[in-house]
Amino acid sequence: MSSISRGRPEGVISVKAKHFARLREIVGVQEEDLSLDTGATVRDALNKLVVIHGQEFENFMRGDHRGIRRELSYLVNGESAHDATKLQHGDIFVIMTPVGGGFK
Repeated sequence: MSSISRGRPEGVISVKAKHFARLREIVGVQEEDLSLDTGATVRDALNKLVVIHGQEFENFMRGDHRGIRRELSYLVNGESAHDATKLQHGDIFVIMTPVGGGFK
């Protein structure tokens, strides 16, 4: 069965991004589907989320840093991931913020 017959274009994957705490407030939803090119990474998903949700999302992700905050961590299908982790069709992607106070 080809990708097209499963309802998605060939070369495209769909992943579910789940948002919690402050990120959910910024994006306005608990979860959303992202369409990404086959071979996309966590970094690609983050870049897509910045395009979708704009400056407030980007500011939260970067904080006072030029790159992504070191305090953030990622899960893909419940497993620890990093920005170069490749995503597959149907994956669930979560950005984890630290538990506890002091994080804006």
